[in-house]
Amino acid sequence: MLLVLAVAGACSEGVPNGPLAQKSPPANSRSTAAGPTKTQGPYFEFQVESQAQQIPNTGKLTYPPALRAAHREGEVLAQFVVDPRGVPDLTTFKVIKSSDAAFTDAVRAALPSMRFSPARVGGAAVRQLIQQSFIFALSS
Repeated sequence: MLLVLAVAGACSEGVPNGPLAQKSPPANSRSTAAGPTKTQGPYFEFQVESQAQQIPNTGKLTYPPALRAAHREGEVLAQFVVDPRGVPDLTTFKVIKSSDAAFTDAVRAALPSMRFSPARVGGAAVRQLIQQSFIFALSS
């Protein structure tokens, strides 16, 4: 009986758990006629007019030497927030999937030097939650 009540209670929430989930934005972060405020968000991809995009040649992604020597290829799918300045918020970094922890470490090391064109809503730069795939492939 207790298990049924616990499951019913959990299902009635309707909001995902986690630090990036919000039921509603705080009162001090609502959009105004002048546009969204800097503290609002993060926005999801479908909520922005233009999405955050990585600026080419930023963030030196280094192939892990041990995996290169072993001829191992792989991928990391990471999720993080890009702030209105185009800087990744490292506190929001989360790995969705990774083929090897060494590849994950390489992405984590490169992220601080990556820069993005920020997402925009109403012409204003905003925080956006993005998912980005990092492919580690050896050339033939």
